[in-house]
Amino acid sequence: MKIAFVGNYEYHCGSSNALLGYIKAGKKLNYDIRPSEFGYIDSTIRSSIPTADKSWQPDLLVIVYESYSFLSEEQIEKICSKVPRSKRIIIDPDGKYSSHVSYNNDTNHSTSDSYEFWTDLYNSLSDIILQPFFGDMKNKNAQSFLFFGMDNNLPEFGGRPKDFDLLYVGNNWYRWHAIERFIKMLTPIRSRLKK
Repeated sequence: MKIAFVGNYEYHCGSSNALLGYIKAGKKLNYDIRPSEFGYIDSTIRSSIPTADKSWQPDLLVIVYESYSFLSEEQIEKICSKVPRSKRIIIDPDGKYSSHVSYNNDTNHSTSDSYEFWTDLYNSLSDIILQPFFGDMKNKNAQSFLFFGMDNNLPEFGGRPKDFDLLYVGNNWYRWHAIERFIKMLTPIRSRLKK
């Protein structure tokens, strides 16, 4: 199976690292997974893995939209003419397909018309909208899909298994201060936690 991922792939970004994990898993399953030149692929990624040029015909096309709508109308038209709607999937890690949610300065919609824009865009491209989300989906047209992941071959620290682990998967632009506060709150009880 040939799968193309369209996104904004810069080596130090979360989705890029998720993509590299998918490529690694795909090799084990004999899938050919590549980032597509319909999106942006930085030089580090281009030099590390094969990319899909715009003539490459995938069996499935996955569009990962983060932060902004990076595809031009012309690119969208080419994608739609090349890959049937039934073979296109949208992954929405920023929750743009959900109604407005905000906490402090972190929000999924920064303008009043953002929700309508993203909903129209996603609906024009695919019937399958996936969001990394635990719990009940508020938007019944979206499906829960844990897009980000970790390699299960992580070494144990000091050769000993731990009773508790803290693993944060997501962007650090808005949430690092909350994680930092949480870690600092653990300081008074660190001596009571197993090491």
